[in-house]
Amino acid sequence: MILGFHYHVPAVRIENIIYTQGMIGLFIDELALYVEEIVWFAHEPLNKEISKMDYPLKAGNVRLVSLGKHFFFIRRHLHSCSIKKAIKSNLTDYDLMLIRGPSPFLPLVSEIVLKSRKPNAMLLIGDYEKGLEVVNISAWKKVFLRFYYRKIQAKQRKYAVDSMVLVNSKVLYEEYKGISRNCYEVSTTTIRSDDISGTISRELHQPIRLLFTGRIEPAKSLDIIIESMRILDINGTKSELHLVGWEESSGYLVYLNRLAGKYNLDDQVIFHGAKTIGPELFREYQNSDFFILPTTSNEGFPRTIWEAMANSVPVISSAVGSIPSILTDNENALLFSPGDYRMLATRLMELIKNEKLRKRLVAKGNELVRSKTLETQGELLASLLIDYNQRYASEA
Repeated sequence: MILGFHYHVPAVRIENIIYTQGMIGLFIDELALYVEEIVWFAHEPLNKEISKMDYPLKAGNVRLVSLGKHFFFIRRHLHSCSIKKAIKSNLTDYDLMLIRGPSPFLPLVSEIVLKSRKPNAMLLIGDYEKGLEVVNISAWKKVFLRFYYRKIQAKQRKYAVDSMVLVNSKVLYEEYKGISRNCYEVSTTTIRSDDISGTISRELHQPIRLLFTGRIEPAKSLDIIIESMRILDINGTKSELHLVGWEESSGYLVYLNRLAGKYNLDDQVIFHGAKTIGPELFREYQNSDFFILPTTSNEGFPRTIWEAMANSVPVISSAVGSIPSILTDNENALLFSPGDYRMLATRLMELIKNEKLRKRLVAKGNELVRSKTLETQGELLASLLIDYNQRYASEA
């Protein structure tokens, strides 16, 4: 089977090698093992995005089709005619189209594919609108984005009726199982089996090292960690917060530093910048005591949780989105109510004082991540796509 693929993350070919962001590169490389070829419809990165294209694709059976520059989504919509032309002119080059979403052009690509009577599949990993309330933007921008996201969502549901829908959370599965006759739950991850360190018990650092990895943005509610650190500090427990990732929302890092300074914790919040997926990123996990995900936005299931578990780091997460449907409190993670920094501080103290609990979270987390590796999920996804393509052809 030749697979078409689209997602809004850009990619670029440099000296005959395709570069993209690590999470998408690993995903493409794994899928490429099971298909004859992947025809990837992608935007080209802007100059300021080139540094994020840190993953060189290993697969030799991936062909890149440019959809133009990765401008702000409104500008890309103004140039949608050229995007349509690129999709339509390559319709005969693939058997089935897979679109990862949510994505601004998921409805447009789906419409073109379905009108051409080709099988279409959506891989949905989140919901833009549900995370909008915690984004720090002006009221008029929220109104505009809410209107835009709802329009995209309505069209997404419309085309889901005649598509295969793959989701990475039980929340999305419940939403789409009544819309698509071909709805399946899969996991999205960047962890390969040889990335899993095995169950490792580490002595706690002094001060305690707390870690967050991912996008540095208001939706992640990182201020909650700093508020909980203040409580720990008052009770005589010193801690450090290590932030690894990229600043998605301009000014948020400055806000976090000011908040830390207010509590005399400014030298205990350390920003390391973005790290390449693989050994460089994994070292940050291995040098930490606890991984914290305090997000208050509606998540799918964040890949960073799998990364922490693969590196034997106890996970403390807010109970939002699909997280509480996959993680078991006090078994493979500790959960707390979104936005409740006092509860987060309490859970941190539980872990600090209870070595047996730390070991249980590591062992059970390790067990869980081994069942959700890139290899197992890539094979599952590929088999579902190939089966759907064959059934679609036989029913045509």
